[in-house]
Amino acid sequence: MKKICLIPGIIAIFFLSCEKSSYDELEISMGSVCGWCAGSDSLHITSEKTHYNYTKLCTADFSIDEQTSRKDWDELVDILDIREFEKINLNSCFSCVDGCDTWICINHNSGSHQIRYAYYDSLEISSIRPFIDKLEAIRTSIRSEMPE
Repeated sequence: MKKICLIPGIIAIFFLSCEKSSYDELEISMGSVCGWCAGSDSLHITSEKTHYNYTKLCTADFSIDEQTSRKDWDELVDILDIREFEKINLNSCFSCVDGCDTWICINHNSGSHQIRYAYYDSLEISSIRPFIDKLEAIRTSIRSEMPE
């Protein structure tokens, strides 16, 4: 009888271990920085709030706070594979030679990880490309709300 009860337990553990990890207090940030005051921006997203900041030519500053779209948040979290993200160890410095770098930082209850990449790092970030594309789409949408 004990063996019969043990089998459903093992099956349940198997299915639960295959489930995507859940992280409390997830915070996702993305930004870009360019050399010689060419401008920079940052996007900070939680399940409740989105903050965007843009500095143009080291002078003009634009900032916006808004409630995070439930649709955007759900899509972002669904395509985020934190394990895959944390496997990437990049710290480019293309901005050191007057280029631009993009950085992404993910904080959660189990820790945090940040990467910094340039356009030539496309192979290293290919495993998280759908996640990056979604972040960039959110950033572009908010940036379109900026006054000229």
